[in-house]
Amino acid sequence: SESSGQSYLITAVLQDSQGNEVWSDSYAFSPYEAHTFTVNVPSEGSYTLDLTWNGKTAVYSIQVNPAITLKTKTITVEKGGEGVITLHLKNPSSDVQYYTIKVSGGFLPSEINQSISVAPLTEKDVSIAFAVT
Repeated sequence: SESSGQSYLITAVLQDSQGNEVWSDSYAFSPYEAHTFTVNVPSEGSYTLDLTWNGKTAVYSIQVNPAITLKTKTITVEKGGEGVITLHLKNPSSDVQYYTIKVSGGFLPSEINQSISVAPLTEKDVSIAFAVT
């Protein structure tokens, strides 16, 4: 927000770890005006956000960690047996996040779809059981 009674043009540029621009936007602030930039971060990884105004630049480092990690690294299940996959989900945002987890493969009679919600600012483990036919 602009609090000095001046008009400013602010340019925001998001760059990936290789320096490629992945998002940008600008906004001309009127005196005492507020504005929200909605940054489109394409995927997890390291980014730099540059904010430029009146010949000045502020640089922010951003690290986006994966929201879902696979805790089960190896599964051994014989035909007729049951296996379990465990996932760890994180929600660092202030909104509920919804996910659909799909498990498929030649050993399953049909694809498994499980919908999951994760409360704001929480983490949880989810286990998905399946039978091998």
